[in-house]
Amino acid sequence: MSKNQDVVYVFVKGYKGRFAYEITDYKFKDIYQSVKADILNDKNEKMYPINTDMQAMLESLNYVKDNRGKNKIPIHPVVFLFTTFELNFHVANALKNPDKNKENVKELEGIKKELARSLIDRDQIKIYWIPKDFENRMEYVEKLLEEEALSSNPPRL
Repeated sequence: MSKNQDVVYVFVKGYKGRFAYEITDYKFKDIYQSVKADILNDKNEKMYPINTDMQAMLESLNYVKDNRGKNKIPIHPVVFLFTTFELNFHVANALKNPDKNKENVKELEGIKKELARSLIDRDQIKIYWIPKDFENRMEYVEKLLEEEALSSNPPRL
């Protein structure tokens, strides 16, 4: 949990033809949730999960942008967005060139510019990949450190 009240956490997930996202404050208290269904591609077929995930990213960031200073969204938010699609993480962070998502990436870059706090600082949106079976083990590591501080034994590996 961040102590910075300008922090907003966004969690997105796309399935075939639908997506959902949740926006929370810096204490992980719900700000906004959305579910969209029956999302079709240009061929009038249900959109693939990787594409609906990207749509969830864009819609959630647009919500943050459009609601700055109201609806519990800070005026100058720092956004931490989490996705389970590794390719979307790579594309959104410019680690890989998009094959088919060039328009989405262009829109994402536009949102990043609009959410920037200044002309120089454009790193207000941080996008992270969470693997499918991810487990947060930080509490365990902290306990190891606390136990080690109380013990003169070498660390357990």
